[in-house]
Amino acid sequence: MTVGDSVTHIDNVPVAGLTAEQVIGKMRGPANTEIRLRIMHNGQGDRNDITIVRALIRISNAALKVATDRGRLSIEATGPFPVFDFERGKSKAVIPISSTEFYFDDGDHTRIVFVKDGSGKVSGAVLNPGPWEVRGRKKE
Repeated sequence: MTVGDSVTHIDNVPVAGLTAEQVIGKMRGPANTEIRLRIMHNGQGDRNDITIVRALIRISNAALKVATDRGRLSIEATGPFPVFDFERGKSKAVIPISSTEFYFDDGDHTRIVFVKDGSGKVSGAVLNPGPWEVRGRKKE
């Protein structure tokens, strides 16, 4: 791909008229599965159909700060990048589902499960647990 090229189809389904979230949703999937993209080249009538294999994307600079605010758990991103619904400098309260699981009901509907070590101390977190989970560790 080069500047100005565009993806017109994902797995033979046109993306015209879809929102960015819908397109991203079509591109997401389990790691090691294939996805087919149709690429239209800028200023040309030709196209390329390519198949790529999905892989986990790890952002090494992603970090979250967890704190309590007026009796509620709040979370904000502290690294250079937003993490799902959480942004730097914008603490957001999360809603408890259980003693270890919380969610934030906004754009990404982020769920967080805190992981505990053998002594019961929180040692990390899993964002959106399930087939496309993102694992993080506690920032020291």
